[in-house]
Amino acid sequence: DDAIKSSLGAVRQAFLKELICGVPHLDQVWETVERLSIELNPAHMHCLALWVGHGPEFFKRSPQEISSRLTAIISVCDEVIGDDNIGYSFSNTEQEFVILLSPKRVSAPIAKIVRDCGRLAAMLEQYLGVSVTIGVSEKLASWQEIPQGYAQAAACLNYRFCRELGQIILWKQVESRPPLQESCSILPYRSRLENAFTHRQLEALRDCLAEIERDLAERYLTPDAACGAAVELYSVLCETIDRDHLSVEQVLRTSRVSYQELLHLPNYHGLTSWLQKLQNDLLTFVQESEGDSPWIIAEAKRFIHDHYDQEISLGEVAARVGITPSYLSTLFKEHMGIAYSDYLTNLRIAKAKELLQNTSYRVYEISHMVGYPNHYYFNRLFKKAVGMTPLDYRRSKKR
Repeated sequence: DDAIKSSLGAVRQAFLKELICGVPHLDQVWETVERLSIELNPAHMHCLALWVGHGPEFFKRSPQEISSRLTAIISVCDEVIGDDNIGYSFSNTEQEFVILLSPKRVSAPIAKIVRDCGRLAAMLEQYLGVSVTIGVSEKLASWQEIPQGYAQAAACLNYRFCRELGQIILWKQVESRPPLQESCSILPYRSRLENAFTHRQLEALRDCLAEIERDLAERYLTPDAACGAAVELYSVLCETIDRDHLSVEQVLRTSRVSYQELLHLPNYHGLTSWLQKLQNDLLTFVQESEGDSPWIIAEAKRFIHDHYDQEISLGEVAARVGITPSYLSTLFKEHMGIAYSDYLTNLRIAKAKELLQNTSYRVYEISHMVGYPNHYYFNRLFKKAVGMTPLDYRRSKKR
């Protein structure tokens, strides 16, 4: 007992953590409750489950810093809930916390519990900068009902990406709902997103992003499905930006995140906050690009890199980016410092050198593979550019 008194809080938390998993013999529960001075009213209890979004820096912290953070969250929970309730808080994981409480006023309605939860969420955000979703069980009337109460509260957290349910979710709001959707793909929007961004089509980009947000809002997604959709959207945009020879940092100035951060989005509010930043960054970049031409060059280069092995003309590339051949020629010289034809030749020669060095293809095969059907012409062009024939180049790299 002396050892218990010296660490009463920790022992209480350990006991209550065991209690939500299953009640042992009732006599043992009463005995332990009395020894630990737990003052819950077994005839009127609720179980709360909290899902905490710590923010991007949390998982970079040391174990000691993480432990301090978890302790701080428990302290805020105890302080706020303790005003009008007898409550005990503990962490189940680094992101899930549990509170068992009994209202000090036996007649307190569930609406009072909801108000207390709202105040707790506000205090955690104000003091610790964390976003939370809180699941609330039905009224529990015995120790034996605690595992069921925890199951209800934890199940509520699975609905934290449902727009209409908000930050405080009651079991009675979700118990009769259909099963959550376990998958959601952004890929049907991919071509529209890529085309709108590549061609700097402001309204098309805005409409597509708004449609994606509506789609996510109207679905009942599991947390894994919602976070997975965010990761997929971010991946599509990063690939699109990279193909335009731009950096993600340059375009997504405030919404650039790690995939780990997206996988740990706390709730629907966290998802939509990030989506809004993403939309603002993309639209701002497109607006700032209006009247500028680097995106035209980026799209032209992308088309050339994708089709250098074919007979592509300046006219074909110009048609791809929606301008005249003469204007594209001017822009190419202005921004690349080289003529279109020279850029294409240099790219083909560079690809040929890679193939000569790293494969066993014959020279005439490589000639075709880099866009020159006439391998005699390819030989002359290669020697002019490199100073030796393709065969001599291959031999020089194998010495």
